[in-house]
Amino acid sequence: MAEHGTPAIKPSSPFAYVGPMWILAADGSYHPKYPAGVPLLNAIAIRIGGSPVAAYWVSPICGVVSVLAMFLLVRVIAGSIGGVLAALLLATNPSVVHFSLVPSSHAPDLAFTMLGMTALFYWWRSGRVVLGIVAGFCIGFTVSTRYSDGL
Repeated sequence: MAEHGTPAIKPSSPFAYVGPMWILAADGSYHPKYPAGVPLLNAIAIRIGGSPVAAYWVSPICGVVSVLAMFLLVRVIAGSIGGVLAALLLATNPSVVHFSLVPSSHAPDLAFTMLGMTALFYWWRSGRVVLGIVAGFCIGFTVSTRYSDGL
């Protein structure tokens, strides 16, 4: 996506291995079954970092953002101590730690969900339009990282 603007691939050889999570199109290109949100985040990281290795930083950064968003959300509801405790619970959850260290869609999904809910709560309390827009974007973007979030 960073090179061509699309997550589709077109193998140079008809004998190249393409995994089962790709769909063959009539023109010989393969398109992923999953939404384009994570490839977009990876492409942004590659453009900013200047190397494909930068894509491996997406999940750890999203894990940190999730913990920060959890603190900000719970702090408004239960105070600073409650926010710190909630952030610690999230940061020490084995699943969150695991998914923050592997390049998958789980950490970006959690980050955008937490950011969206935090912005939504702050918008609800203050009425600032910018927070409402950020909340809508973040919650909407979760569907582009994991399509099951639409449910």
